[in-house]
Amino acid sequence: MQPILEYFGDRSFLAPQWLLDLVATEACRVTPLLCENILGYFMGSDPQNLNSSRLPFILTLEPGGTSVQNMAHWSQIVNSGDLQYFDFKNQEENIKHYGSPTPPSYPLHKLGKKNGAPPLALFSGTTDLLADPTDVSLLLQTLPADGKPVFVSNIPSYDHLDFVWGVNAHQLIYPDVLRLLKKFNP
Repeated sequence: MQPILEYFGDRSFLAPQWLLDLVATEACRVTPLLCENILGYFMGSDPQNLNSSRLPFILTLEPGGTSVQNMAHWSQIVNSGDLQYFDFKNQEENIKHYGSPTPPSYPLHKLGKKNGAPPLALFSGTTDLLADPTDVSLLLQTLPADGKPVFVSNIPSYDHLDFVWGVNAHQLIYPDVLRLLKKFNP
């Protein structure tokens, strides 16, 4: 992973805003299907869940961006199969940050009431490649008994960005979110 960080640096992972704006205005105007495919392929969205007339606007905001280090960290987790802190691939750096030559795993076992963790609600989609059903299932199995979600919702045909931009998110998700916020944060 270190070569990736050295090549790209530790800044933004995605294209500059001016290029995203150009794609949103020109490409979407000429070929709306291209915009749907860009959003779906790179960021996880099902075209059936989108209002395609909103694509030029959505693409001025998405992709929201992340850091190169965040993408390298995600890649480490996928490749290792372990949900652990960022591995600097340098024992001295790991010791400096974690007090150990290897990064520790995230302490999911502490996500329980006895440790003061807040209630957890879990929303997932059946077609989300970034938080796929297998990983969601593994997370649910890993959580301690007193840290199991108070609410679980798996939306058929929902992908990663559909939770924000889906045409029916206001019916399938937001009422539950508001209900849970009122219930657990009166």
